[in-house]
Amino acid sequence: MRSCTTQGCCVRHPRACPDTRRTAGSASGHASPPSPPPPPSNHTERQSACLHRGCAHAAACTVCGGEERVPNRLHFVWVGGGCPPRRALVSLIAAAAHLRPHAVHLWTRADSCRGGPVAACWHAFGAVHRRIPSWEDIAGCRPSLLPRPSLHHFPSPPSVHTPFFPTLYNFPTAPSALPTCAARSGFATPPSSMIPAHQSDIIRLHLLNTIGGVYLDSDAFVLRDLSSWRRCDFALGAEWGGPYPPKLNNGLLLARKGALFGQQWWRYLQSWDGAGWDDHSCGWPWRQCERTPHLVAATPRLGPLLPPKSFPAAEGAAVARNLSLLQWRDAVHLVAFRSWVHQSGAALWKIVEYVLRRAVLAASEAGGGGFNLQQHECVQRILSAGVSGLWESKGHANAEAARKKAGG
Repeated sequence: MRSCTTQGCCVRHPRACPDTRRTAGSASGHASPPSPPPPPSNHTERQSACLHRGCAHAAACTVCGGEERVPNRLHFVWVGGGCPPRRALVSLIAAAAHLRPHAVHLWTRADSCRGGPVAACWHAFGAVHRRIPSWEDIAGCRPSLLPRPSLHHFPSPPSVHTPFFPTLYNFPTAPSALPTCAARSGFATPPSSMIPAHQSDIIRLHLLNTIGGVYLDSDAFVLRDLSSWRRCDFALGAEWGGPYPPKLNNGLLLARKGALFGQQWWRYLQSWDGAGWDDHSCGWPWRQCERTPHLVAATPRLGPLLPPKSFPAAEGAAVARNLSLLQWRDAVHLVAFRSWVHQSGAALWKIVEYVLRRAVLAASEAGGGGFNLQQHECVQRILSAGVSGLWESKGHANAEAARKKAGG
């Protein structure tokens, strides 16, 4: 019998393994999370072959172990106008509370998120505003060789004491003057012609390949410490949805700089010919995990939840009925967030409240007094806005309206 501590595609139900592994929380001294439920029984033989390769814990993966390899640095990418939607604040608050990052980067095309309560909350949780590298830099050079992008800051340090993040503001005070790369595109389809969602997929992988860290979509929420997954070269969520095709999910990614899996994925993204983007962003990673399980940790503990009404046989529907199923997860990505808002708003709101309660508790248990007054006000502002306020911020709505009026 093969040892389940020698495999890397970590999506196997742990009951099939000897119970001698470290759990996802043991490395940092946290209580061990409950084991996940078994995968649905209606998988094909080929799908099950990948599902049953490795265990659902970082310590079971050959790509994980030893020292922390992924920098404790958060990346958020926003290619729209204004500030990111309010749901991104939920993602920020949860990640900040559970991970206690050394740095938080909000990447945008322009200095668009300044002023107003949403920008103030990004500021309160230590976000540094950074400019997305040009397409010439991204598409024209090997990602592992790009220089560090220039730094751009929010206007001033926080006006309140932030004991919860004692080292967040130790950054240079001026943008760096950096050389640009030669303009030779490696993409079959120019990224500048892609829709924003596809551009974001490219940008996030570029950042992880060149800088490393933890990437979070605006609707990806951390539920506990992820330090054990930061011991992996590359980690992301596994997506199974009953009768639906298996995929890996790129809404939450952890990677060390220059990880081989990330470089292979980058080359595949470059081959996109304008059709079937989902295969490039989610399907190919699954197949590559099957081929090279020693390069990536894929786990349902970081996986997505599909909207219940659109995918009634998937796990999202079960969580909507029974919120306690979230207890075994380390993070969750609410895929197709618009559908969650419009089809299952009540269930979504219960999940968001659960995420925020866990974040406040984690902050208080971490010492230093927990969230400060300004941070608590941000939490209350989200709770007061309700589920409809999660879809977009006022600044985002105004920017989108201006774009449409201009024919953009």
